[in-house]
Amino acid sequence: MKTTVVGAGGLGLLITAILKHNKADVKLFTRRREAAQKISEEGIKVLSRSGELHVFPECIWKADDITDSELLIFTVKAYDTLNVAHIISPCINKGCQVLTIQNGFNNLEELTSIFGEDRVVGGVTTQAATLMDTNTVFHAHAGLTIVGKTSNDPAVDKIANHLSSYGVETKVSEDIIKEIYVKGIVNCVINPLTALTGVRNGELLKLPWFNEIAREIVCECVEVAKQLGIVLDANSILARVEDVIVKTGLNKSSMLQDVENRRKTEIEQLNAWISGKAMELGVRTPLNKLLASMVKMLEMRLISNQ
Repeated sequence: MKTTVVGAGGLGLLITAILKHNKADVKLFTRRREAAQKISEEGIKVLSRSGELHVFPECIWKADDITDSELLIFTVKAYDTLNVAHIISPCINKGCQVLTIQNGFNNLEELTSIFGEDRVVGGVTTQAATLMDTNTVFHAHAGLTIVGKTSNDPAVDKIANHLSSYGVETKVSEDIIKEIYVKGIVNCVINPLTALTGVRNGELLKLPWFNEIAREIVCECVEVAKQLGIVLDANSILARVEDVIVKTGLNKSSMLQDVENRRKTEIEQLNAWISGKAMELGVRTPLNKLLASMVKMLEMRLISNQ
């Protein structure tokens, strides 16, 4: 499948590099012309504990250049999903599939509103990447990618087989909505707490009261999901939180990276989304609301002081 990875952040660079290294027909799309030029000229460098990978994929910045793509993999920041989708949608061919492996709870619905339910595939990944430079990324953990649709569609198996064949281990879920919520809740714990404390993932377990705070965040999220008809187990998610923290211990969460670089975060698509949905449903989520407010205040201060 001719594949275009949409978004040249840490995850986008990593997925592109893995696919390219394994001889996939892949290119990278970014709206930043300067970034596209640097990546095209200097390639993508992936650093890890096992060594260094250096590949030279085509990197494009014009949406017209993706017309031959059979698969788009969205890795852009969740607050940019609709904007980028609107830019790309007039340029893709009729048979192109769209896969999201982004952070956040609402990307699947937003992409479906632009591209249509028949071509959008939901997904999550535990690949962990820390962006070090425009074209350099540290691969902190080689995680699993999970894809699926709300209806039975052979395209899902094709996408999973394609990604796995080219080095991105991928499995199919029969309940991708549940997977998206579980991943989103894990992010609701790890991302704001690392951003506010300034620590890498692995250091969270050493912080006082982390377990109590994590449990409260998870329980609030699980109650919101329940009201939406999605039944989740808080203890299982807490175990997943600890597992992700241990496996991605050296990684800086995307939200911490955003704070350190004085960039907008995805807090609106994580804890703030949970607290907003809770208000609609008449559910109390005081800790998620507090964390969202604290990250937004930090974000505003850092950006205004640039």
